[in-house]
Amino acid sequence: MLLQSDDRNEVTVFGAVPASWKEVVFDQLRTQSGLLVTAARRQGLTAFVQLEATQDGEYALIVKDWKLGTQATPSTIPKVPVRQRSDGATLVALKVGTVVTFFIGTVVPDRTIRPVSSSNPSQQNWFGMQRAPTCMAYQCTAAWPTFMTSEQCDSTYYCDTHAC
Repeated sequence: MLLQSDDRNEVTVFGAVPASWKEVVFDQLRTQSGLLVTAARRQGLTAFVQLEATQDGEYALIVKDWKLGTQATPSTIPKVPVRQRSDGATLVALKVGTVVTFFIGTVVPDRTIRPVSSSNPSQQNWFGMQRAPTCMAYQCTAAWPTFMTSEQCDSTYYCDTHAC
């Protein structure tokens, strides 16, 4: 699970990501309360979490691999006041349009969101499938109803259903 939120504005990032997933990124996933969350996990640890408020509110950010007692540093101007709950959650009150990035330490990490790559095909995950669904020919629309019937196969890829 990359992101979990609830009706109390608690946001858990990378709460149930397997330890074998050393590199994970996501960009602007929306929580129940409308908060937009961007985060990166690099070398098995959460590098940063960015929150963008679409409505005023107080939020509790929970990042499992940030140790209890470790203060997450917000990077905003002006500074946004934060406090830490006894369970380690970082509490922050945000106004609409405020964007704040949390990280551990004093140096702002690289916040570039880029595709995670692997030279090992067994480590690639195409949205839970073993291979990428790239055929866009008419005969594949039954299996992939989101494809347009006017689209054609891309010969640089392959299709599980038929020979393109």
